[in-house]
Parts: sequence; structure tokens; C-alpha cells
Amino acid sequence: MNDLKYAFRQLAKSPGFTVIAVLVLALGIGANTTIFSIINSILIKPLQVRHPEQVVGIYQHDRDNPDSFNQFSYADFADLRSGKDLAFTDLFAFRFTSVGLQGELTERISACFVSANYFSALGVPPALGRGFLPEEETSETPVAVLTHSFWVRLGADPSIVGRKIKLTRGDVTVVGVMPRTFTGAQLLAPAIFFPVGMAPTLNPNPGQAGSRILTDRSDGSFMVMGRLKPGLTLANVGAALSTLNQQFSIPDPAKPKARTLICTPPSRFNFSPQPAQADEGLAPLAGFASGLSILVLVIACLNLANMMLARGAARRKEIAIRLALGAGCTRILSQLLTEGMLLALLGGAAGLLASVWATNLLAAFIYSGSGMPADFPQFDLAPDSRVLMVLLFLSGLATLFFALGPAWKLARLEVNSDLKRQASDDARERPKGGLGARELLAVGQMAFALALLVAAALFSRSAINVATANPGFEFGSNFYLSLDPTLAGYPKPRVRELTRSSIERLSALPGVESVSAATSIPFGDSWDIRSVQIGGAPPPSSAAFTLAEGKELYAIYNVVGSDYFRTLGLPLQRGREFERLEAEDTHSPPVAIISQNLADQLWPGQDPLGRSIQFSRPFPDSDDGRRRSSGNSMAGVQEGNPPPDIRSPRPGFPDELEAARSGRPWG
Repeated sequence: MNDLKYAFRQLAKSPGFTVIAVLVLALGIGANTTIFSIINSILIKPLQVRHPEQVVGIYQHDRDNPDSFNQFSYADFADLRSGKDLAFTDLFAFRFTSVGLQGELTERISACFVSANYFSALGVPPALGRGFLPEEETSETPVAVLTHSFWVRLGADPSIVGRKIKLTRGDVTVVGVMPRTFTGAQLLAPAIFFPVGMAPTLNPNPGQAGSRILTDRSDGSFMVMGRLKPGLTLANVGAALSTLNQQFSIPDPAKPKARTLICTPPSRFNFSPQPAQADEGLAPLAGFASGLSILVLVIACLNLANMMLARGAARRKEIAIRLALGAGCTRILSQLLTEGMLLALLGGAAGLLASVWATNLLAAFIYSGSGMPADFPQFDLAPDSRVLMVLLFLSGLATLFFALGPAWKLARLEVNSDLKRQASDDARERPKGGLGARELLAVGQMAFALALLVAAALFSRSAINVATANPGFEFGSNFYLSLDPTLAGYPKPRVRELTRSSIERLSALPGVESVSAATSIPFGDSWDIRSVQIGGAPPPSSAAFTLAEGKELYAIYNVVGSDYFRTLGLPLQRGREFERLEAEDTHSPPVAIISQNLADQLWPGQDPLGRSIQFSRPFPDSDDGRRRSSGNSMAGVQEGNPPPDIRSPRPGFPDELEAARSGRPWG
């Protein structure tokens, strides 16, 4: 305690040094705390559910092909739930979708169909109202539970329970609102939850028999999670799971291959049928960001160590007097380290305040200035016990970095020589032709700072290069809008008519030079991939197929309208664009425009014009590896994805081309 009081007095005697030292430490510790707070919120902090260590993800794969995973049908989930007592206290299913919210403008919002026990299994009751009743799970009762962020967006009315929300497929009654920190079974929560029984009503695919969703085993569109029984963990659940596997092995007559269930930790981001890779993919990025922030702390500590050495030079006579009066080296070292620890704690406290301010500023920028949807859930960036533990660790680490060396040097002074020491003796004692401790620290500080500046410059240059890169078409004068008629349940003729009328109305606007339509946009977040081969070649599954005659390639394709390339400002190397009749008439001859890369692979050194290609096989919907956007995009207009190898007409068919369905050659 005496050391601590003396440390306070010493720091109070040098307010300038103390303020600068605290600011330097606040910069280094604050940067690290900010980065860790973000990493903690996204990758480490458990989901806000009851006993999150008991919640597991459940996946199924073919027993003969462990790399092939499939989602569950609702009938599969019902079978699993009937035998859940072998390994689980509860099982719940969910399925993500989109719905249309009516207002001044109809907009698409994220939604999730869930089993009735979804909220109770996670152990989080609604903050307002109730969850879903068991009888609502398979009925078409139009009820909904809102996330907190979506409730706030609708006005945060505490009496919203019992009121109706207008959707494009009908009104739904709000029966509950979840707490602020609740994001569901994954970190990214939807805006609104519906019971599974509403899936047939809100099914976004016109023409599909929605009523089959609850009965058809081939409709694998649900993800399943469960809560392990007390005493079971992922390490010892194998025996109980093997018994359940025997009951579940071949429940689907359409899929004769035996299936195996596995349990893994729940993914924080995954929306696919197989265990997540996204969480692991973020780890290197998190490690890199942490490395850069630690480098900032090292630079701050080197700077402060140099300051401590300079301050120690002025205190050498004081330390020598204390040694002469009988203080031991350990006593002096303890006192100096106490001063360093006090500085580190003050810097850590200032760093925590800076971290809270920085994370709030970053969150405000992300959610208000970067185009995030209003109902996008906000991560809980508030510091928790992990952040405080890291803060204390960084403060202790900083003490070792900047205080131990100078303290050790001062504690080992020669009493007689330092009592006679004059202020000018430091300059005479510096080694000629060499570097002292302070010089070495300055060199190290400059080296690390230069490395950090070079890394920042390289990143900045890369960002500038990306921003100024030539995408291959006119960039800057185009804009796009997205249409999603499926949310309103329009039939295909109505979709085609809406596409035509939208193009005509946009074309008539002043200043609009051309308008076209496409199912995906350049640099967008969705694209279609299919295997393609030369027209007339035997399918790969036939005995007549040979690599020489029926070369099969995987190609990205896009369905576009007439004037698509003129709208983008993208000239064709050879050939022509689609004519309006080809783009709009479903009975016109099938034609396509392909990339030079695909032409070189199919017909190397030959003219591809007039030749035909065909899709060699249909992809199963659950295993085609594509991410399909829900609607058409008007292209006068663009964002972006990888450049397609094939462009085909008829944007009125956002689901598939008739030529692709029939397997006819087209060219």
C-alpha cells in the first residue's frame, strides 16, 4: 500500500509525463481492446440463450459419401423429434425465407419459419407477448413474433401485441417481441419469425405445391438443432446418437442411401446443410487484425519505455540515496514496477473508454452509413468479463514491456558513483561508436512503426486499385433496381408482364438511354452455375460419353433481356445481341451468347458462332452450389458477380430456361 501511495505522489509530481504516458498506453491498449471486443462479439461470445454449451447443430450426410450433406424435410424432423429422448431434451427446426412487407413501398424482409418450441428450446421467452403454441406449428394461423430491432423499426409500440402487419401474402397478427440481445439459433437474426405451418401460405415460389412442405420428404429445406440431455456433451454423445441413427438411417423411400446424423457446435453464420466453414474462415482475418493491433501496442510500449529511461536518468540520484540508506534492489524494483503498473492501469482504463467510444462509432457507421438494412440485427459489442480479462492481461503485458527494463536498470545502480553524479555525466558516458538502450528503443519503435505504415500503405493502394479498376463495362452512370414478384405470389405470365412494363416505364424516363433485365447483376451476391457441353453430345451418365466427344464444363450463366450489353456499355467481340422477340417469346428458337473463355475451351481455335451447346444434366436443388437471388434485376443498373460464361434470353423465367429444362441444344 505504501508503494502505491508513493507511486501516486511520483506521478502527480510529473503531470506532463503522466498524461502523455496514459495517452500513449490508451492508444495501444484501446486499439487491442476494440479489436478483441469485435472478435468476441462475432466469434467468441456465446449466443444469448439458456446454457448455450448444450445447444448443438444436427446434420445428416450419406453414409457412403460423408462429404454429401442434405437439409431435413419437416417429416424428417418429426421422426427425429419422436426419438429425441435418446440424446436430446428438445429438438427444433427452422427455415430461412423472405417475405414482402407492405407500406408506402413494398420491401423484402428476412424471415424464418420455426417449430413451435423454437423459443422455449433456446430458453429465451419473448419480452412482450408469447411464443408460438403447439397447435400453431402445423396450422396456417397467421401469427408472428418480431425481433427487437424490427419492433423498434416499426415504432417500438409496447402495445403492438395483437396488432396486424400487412404482408404481400396477407396480414399476420403479432403475438410476441423478443428481447434486444436475442438473435435466435444463429448470430444473424431474421426480422420476423413465423410458425412452420405458415410456410405453405407464405411460400415465395409461385406454382409450387406449398401444402407439400409439411408432408413431402423430398422437400429438404429445414435445419435442425437440439439441446443435449444433462450429462451429454459433443465428446460422449456418440453412443446415444448411434442408436438414433439406426432408427433414422433410411426414412425416405426416394433416397435409398442410408443417412448418418452428426452433432457439431452450432454455427454462428451458416445457412447451408453442412457444418459451417464460415466461422473458421473468419479466424485468419481475426488473427491478422489482432496481430496489427498488438503491433500498435508494442510501438506504444517501446515509446513509453524510452520515456521511462529518460525519466529514470533524472531520478538516479534519488534512487542512489535510497540504496545508500539501506533499501535493497528488490525494494527499489518493487516500487518502480508499482509505478509502472499504476500507469498501465490508468492507461487501460482510458483505453477501455476509448474502446467503447470506437466500437459505438464503428457500429453507428456500419448500421447507418453503409447501406445495412434497417432490420439488420446489431451485434452486442458491450464489454463483458472476457474483454475485462483481456484488458487486465494487456495492462500487465504493457507493464512488462515498458517498465521492467528501466526498473531493473535503476535498481542496479552503483551507489558511490551515482551519488557524485552530475547532470552532464550522461552525455560523457554514452558509448562512442555504439548505441545505448534509449537509442535501441527508438530504432525499434521506428522499425515497427515503419512496418505498420508500409502495411497500411499497401492496403490503401489495393483499395484504390480495386476502386479504380476497369470492370469491363461502363461504371458510374448505371443504376439498378430489384424486382421480386414472387413475394406477392404472381404467376409467371404476370411476372413477364411486370418485367415488360417496368422496362417500358424506365425507358421512358428522361435521361435514361437504355434499360435491360437480368436475373443477376455484375458484382452481385448471386449467380447460377451449370455443367455445359457441346450440343448433341451424349450425357455424361451414358455409356456413349467420352471426354473427347462430350467435354463437360462448369459455367456461370445469366438470363438477360435485349439491349443488355448496350446498357452495360460492354461491346461484343463477335456476333449480335439478343433480339426483343428472342428475349420475350418463350417459343422462339433458343439462343445464347457465351464468353470467349468458354468458346476457347469448347472449340479451341474455331469460330463458335452458329454452333450449339446444351446443359449436360440438371442440378439437384439442394446440391447445386449456387446462391439464387429471389427476383429479377433491371439493368440500366448494376452491382456485381463473376462475369458469366453464358448469357441466355427470356428474363421472364427467373427460375430456369425452358431450353435448360428440356436439355435441348441451343446456340
